[in-house]
Amino acid sequence: MDQNFTSQTVSLDGRSASIPAGAASGVREECGIFGIYDTAGGTVSREIYKGLCALQHRGQESCGIAVSSTDGPPKNIRFHKGLGLVSEVFDESILSSLSGNLGIG
Repeated sequence: MDQNFTSQTVSLDGRSASIPAGAASGVREECGIFGIYDTAGGTVSREIYKGLCALQHRGQESCGIAVSSTDGPPKNIRFHKGLGLVSEVFDESILSSLSGNLGIG
């Protein structure tokens, strides 16, 4: 993996995020990681799902989403993970249960 990772900005559905230099130093090759923080407080699980679908070619063995809310109790993280493709692991009821304005998948 390239250790000279530089900062970049990514955008999805009009939202943007900056990835700091060196952020990928502990990331395994052939996996895709996607995170969102919605400063307006909206739920991000569906956007993370879309991001994971776009990154699925990086690794198809398993996937997961973990979310939390900046308005909720500290250290309260909801997550779902499983083996298989993104579309096989998540359905609408699971995505609905993952409410939070920040998350990673």
